[in-house]
Amino acid sequence: MTEDQIDSLFDGNIGLLLGAPSSGLIDVDLDSDAAVALAPNFLPPTGMIHGRTCKPRSHWWYKVDSPKPTKQFKTPSGASLAEVRGTGGQTVVPPSVHPSGETIAWDQPGEPAEIPADDLL
Repeated sequence: MTEDQIDSLFDGNIGLLLGAPSSGLIDVDLDSDAAVALAPNFLPPTGMIHGRTCKPRSHWWYKVDSPKPTKQFKTPSGASLAEVRGTGGQTVVPPSVHPSGETIAWDQPGEPAEIPADDLL
């Protein structure tokens, strides 16, 4: 890619590589409304959370000691509940725009909590 090609190829969104490439940054992506509602009861507190208008607080961020590959959690019927995005994953972050057209925004723009990877899983 050349400098002249950047504008035509860049859509304005920002994606972060997770896990090992980002020194242990992990995104817990809460896919269901139930997971978003239950997150404060099951996930460790963190200072870094984002989402969008119709799904606020749906991405909780952590820093882990030994990043693992992305792990998905699904219902018995196969519907996605949550995904712990680690090595091999990426997340689009604020101030990007979701494919739905909604702006992705920080609910808490602080620091990710540090936690052992096995404890988070």
